[in-house]
Amino acid sequence: GASIISVLTEPSKFSGSLDDLLSARRASQKVAESSGKPRPALLRKDFISRESQIIEARAYGADCILLIVACLTRTQLRDLVASCKKY
Repeated sequence: GASIISVLTEPSKFSGSLDDLLSARRASQKVAESSGKPRPALLRKDFISRESQIIEARAYGADCILLIVACLTRTQLRDLVASCKKY
């Protein structure tokens, strides 16, 4: 089985949502419980640029996030990585 599932949560360009992430979390948890296999990690795939998005990701079931380095300053990247470690 998959070890990680990527879930698009960006609404305007990719028609994703945080509800999609939550649905993926619930579905993958049910499959894991019924099969006895570990649940795959869930990746929030979005244009993450604020700490609040990391907090949202955790609240909706993400185990990890995608940070697009080309879209971030060094300071933003450093701060977001620190936020990931916090949450």
